[in-house]
Amino acid sequence: TPGDPSEIIPKPPIEPAPLTFKEVDWDGFQQEIAGYKGKTVVVDCWATWCTTCKAKFPKYVELAKSYANRSEIVFANLANDEDEEKNEEIKEFVTKSGATMPTYRLGIDPADFANNMQVDGVPAYVIYDTEGAVAFRSNSLE
Repeated sequence: TPGDPSEIIPKPPIEPAPLTFKEVDWDGFQQEIAGYKGKTVVVDCWATWCTTCKAKFPKYVELAKSYANRSEIVFANLANDEDEEKNEEIKEFVTKSGATMPTYRLGIDPADFANNMQVDGVPAYVIYDTEGAVAFRSNSLE
């Protein structure tokens, strides 16, 4: 008896979700966070020039994937690079890392970023509660 045709016909490869990328200023980033009201938002803050950030990013991607079935949690990443010419480098790095989360580029001075985000710089991790308020911030995933 012939087998199930689905066993014979190869399935098309699953296409990864297209990368969501947006350039934002500080107010724009706050509006993006506000748009997730009702959800917990976890943000990895990094920069293309930060080798530590780039080394830790795969761990963040794995963490995000482990919560993929939890619709009440959103994982995003925020590249703080002033130079608009870094957009393609950011997109390429995030895509090669296997991340499908929303990606933002914030183009402000690193000192202003650290001051606004109330962290020591990058890498930094910030968790927003369901009302959009900062519930946690740290410079380490550990």
